[in-house]
Amino acid sequence: LNSVVTGSATTFTSSSGGVLDDMSSSYGGGIYATSSTTVTLSSGSLIHNCSVLGSGGGIVALYNSYFQLQSTTMTACWATSSGGGAALGASSTGWFDDDSLVSNCYAYSGSGGGVAVLNLGSTDDEDWILVTDSKIDGCSATTYGGAMSSAASGTLLFATGSTISNSSAPRATTTESPISNT
Repeated sequence: LNSVVTGSATTFTSSSGGVLDDMSSSYGGGIYATSSTTVTLSSGSLIHNCSVLGSGGGIVALYNSYFQLQSTTMTACWATSSGGGAALGASSTGWFDDDSLVSNCYAYSGSGGGVAVLNLGSTDDEDWILVTDSKIDGCSATTYGGAMSSAASGTLLFATGSTISNSSAPRATTTESPISNT
């Protein structure tokens, strides 16, 4: 099971170091935020070893949703499509802030090993990924954007005090995904 956060103007906040570990789903391995939902994780929260048979291994935010990770670590998350760590689309925003770390995340048949803005077919989407005082390290994708990618109208903003390191695309060809549907 994963943590599904959905509804009109729903807000989910974890400020006490919450842990999402070893979760798997068809939508957002750790968290699936949709329909104008706000998710905030802070103070040492951890998203670890979450996987998805789709996009957004750790978290996915869709349809006017927003997530903010403050002092949060997202590590070893996987997606069979794009956004090994996180994915967003349909006028959504993701913000990594205050020493957050996205590390060792993988997109096995898509882009954005760490973070991806998805193309959901609309030309008027205004999607944003903001990264401030944080790090993306050791992430990979099979197509493009080992650390971060943006499809179609998505916008990436990489702000002061952040680093990308040891990330790559294209990733070595593999015929086997580490995610199983069992």
